[in-house]
Amino acid sequence: MDPDVWEGQLLVGSIPGIRGSHYYRVTHFRSKDNSVFIRQVWRECPETTSTSKRYELAAVQSWMAAGRLIEIEESIRPKEMGEQKKDPAEELKARQVAEYRIRLLGKLIEPKGRMEFYASRSRRGTIVREQAKKSKVSVARLYMLITIYENFGCNTLALRPYPSAKTRSRGPITKKRGMPNVFEKRGESTEEVGHAVTRWALRHIQWAIWHLVIRMGLTYETARIVMHRLFWHQDNGSAALGTRVRYPVRESRAVSSGEFGYYARVYKRRVKVLKRLVGYREWRDHYAAGRGTAADLVLGPGDMIVMDCTTAKFEIVDAVFGIPIGRPTIAIVVDQATGTVLGIALSLLGESASLYRKVLFRACTSQSKLMQRLGLPPDYFEYRALANDVFVDRGKGNSAAIREPLTVEDGPEMGILIAPIACGRAKGVGEGLFNIVARRISKLAGGFTRERSERARDERRGARKVAKVTRIQLLKYLYEAAKAHNEGLDFRDLSIQMRKEGVTPTRGEIYNNAIKGRHGGERTYYGEVDFYTGLLPRNPPKPMQKAGVKYMGAVFTSSEYQRTYENEIAKALGRRRSLPKIVTMPDPDDPTILFWKRGPGDIITLRCSEKDCERWNGLHVEDVNVDLKEADIKARIRYEKKRTFVGVLPDYIVDSLVRARTTLHAGASEVNAVARDDEIDRERADSLAESRTYQDLVGASSDDKAPPRDRSVSSPTLEPTEEDAVDASVRSVREARMEALKEGLKKILKREQ
Repeated sequence: MDPDVWEGQLLVGSIPGIRGSHYYRVTHFRSKDNSVFIRQVWRECPETTSTSKRYELAAVQSWMAAGRLIEIEESIRPKEMGEQKKDPAEELKARQVAEYRIRLLGKLIEPKGRMEFYASRSRRGTIVREQAKKSKVSVARLYMLITIYENFGCNTLALRPYPSAKTRSRGPITKKRGMPNVFEKRGESTEEVGHAVTRWALRHIQWAIWHLVIRMGLTYETARIVMHRLFWHQDNGSAALGTRVRYPVRESRAVSSGEFGYYARVYKRRVKVLKRLVGYREWRDHYAAGRGTAADLVLGPGDMIVMDCTTAKFEIVDAVFGIPIGRPTIAIVVDQATGTVLGIALSLLGESASLYRKVLFRACTSQSKLMQRLGLPPDYFEYRALANDVFVDRGKGNSAAIREPLTVEDGPEMGILIAPIACGRAKGVGEGLFNIVARRISKLAGGFTRERSERARDERRGARKVAKVTRIQLLKYLYEAAKAHNEGLDFRDLSIQMRKEGVTPTRGEIYNNAIKGRHGGERTYYGEVDFYTGLLPRNPPKPMQKAGVKYMGAVFTSSEYQRTYENEIAKALGRRRSLPKIVTMPDPDDPTILFWKRGPGDIITLRCSEKDCERWNGLHVEDVNVDLKEADIKARIRYEKKRTFVGVLPDYIVDSLVRARTTLHAGASEVNAVARDDEIDRERADSLAESRTYQDLVGASSDDKAPPRDRSVSSPTLEPTEEDAVDASVRSVREARMEALKEGLKKILKREQ
């Protein structure tokens, strides 16, 4: 009787054509033509994808009958994958992972779908692509899931999470932590059993081996004694008051001679590793005194603000074409004492000094107009930074482009504090706030997280496919998240006076109340004009015009600008060339506004025309400068193509012309290059003929007895050939076509005029 073959069957042995004995699994049985699909399987979770190979049923049965393949019980899939976990939370997570994978694979694990998948090899790719599009994951992801499904048994248990490696228990501490003593590996008869070498002790052992044993050449025992005298003590009391008392560390914490010798022999074989470890530790000790935080310097709410940038875990689209354009960089300004968010800005150009200046301008000026543009109430975000110092890290914020605007005469004159080297916790308020904001926007279309779960990885891969949020929409979501954070309860900075006044114990209310309650030297206020002139970028100077100031293809004007123009044109006696030039400053987020500083403390707002306002409604400045500018270039090309012809062309013909413009230019450049090469060849031949003629004339004049040379043989290019005649005809036809084209263009221009 022939052995049975069924889907999911585990075999061990050898197959002709594959060297060695391995584990195999039957992944599919096709009764139509008696075909069996078998793949090699492993105990570990597969890291790469693989496919099954087709064999004849009779051949597989003969191998099993001969003992080359033996059926065994399930031993590839770990037993933990099929058992119910003791922790209900872990069991729920395992079931969710399995259900999620089943939903992704869809019909690929159903009987009908597997028959279709294995029916035709040429159709497999199409079937997987269709399922990947339906599940919104990559094709490679589905191939990996199919490999895992078939490797661990071809059933739903195979889709449960693979058990992780054994880790130490996270329960309560019952004994001292630390590295096990080296003598525990040798046996329990030694006296050092149970003693643990802590990281603190190992750090000093490394120092002693490097400096005392390797560099100074001391013996192991001498180095150990010196190490104990230098580090194995504890100092209590004040050295300035003379009450400093040094207590030795008890002997049970000391390092034994055998243990020190063991580590000395280990590290002497790895000198480069030891040098790197000791050098890093000494570098950390050297800069330990400078490792502080912004919280160590702040005096109270509003005294210091922290600026920081990060790349958002979010994919956005442009507002014109709706295509994904990348991940923006988010900049925030936070009050160090209360954690209140004071300003937000974003850009696709990465972290830069201009982005820091933009967000600082937003935090230090009124944001009511920006809130109206975002579709929020004008008083939605009523927070203003009036800090004495600005705390930044050692990135783009630590540059002259940030320091100079804050220290100029007409600037706000804020102080700049720089974070210490390699100390991320110095501005922990900003770093923690980025995590809060990331969690709030991760649920939107295009957002993702850095979690290690399988679903989070799939969301990261497909973020660009589902993205539909623009710059201005994301900025609105960020301000809403910041508002929710500012309204969170915080009792740490709620003073007794605030409690008497009935201040709501939220971050935002505490900050605003503290700013109003400043007195004496703490009461620092800045005029908004200082921030306009110090932080906003400046456009090149342009002379005044009656229509207004032209910027980004639009005209900006106002009633005050018109009155100033009339006064200036009267002073110049009508001579427009004598009008003064003005310098305008664009708004960081609103493209419909320009600012003009007419005089000390006088800022005039210029607005664009109603037509441009309607066109730029709901757009960010970068939308206008980048995306809309590209659309305008395409529209200009369309207009030029329409003017070339007498009648109005259909849109589909204009689209074809726009798309073919690059191809036409490339083709024209190739034709010009070929013609240029032909001209060079002809000039080279002419110069060669002239040189030969000159040589003949020189030879005849120098030697009168020499017979004259037959020039028709030595210089064949002197007489016109058939190729020269063809070139001449081509030139004449080309010149005639150019003349006809010029006359046609002149007629078209006359008709349009």
